[in-house]
Amino acid sequence: MSEHIKIAAQAADYIDGLFVEIIEGDHDDNEVLLGTVLVGNKSFQIQLKVTANPDDFMDEC
Repeated sequence: MSEHIKIAAQAADYIDGLFVEIIEGDHDDNEVLLGTVLVGNKSFQIQLKVTANPDDFMDEC
């Protein structure tokens, strides 16, 4: 399994906590950095974000 897939797989460990913090803290969003992958000389951050702010919504596939 590639490193970026291993990092992304951690999302399941964080998702419930992100929702709890948003709801209990009355926040619009919450996010966590899962990790960083280096490909060649370029760094990529793998992030998980939960948002209730419609301005931050992405188009669904």
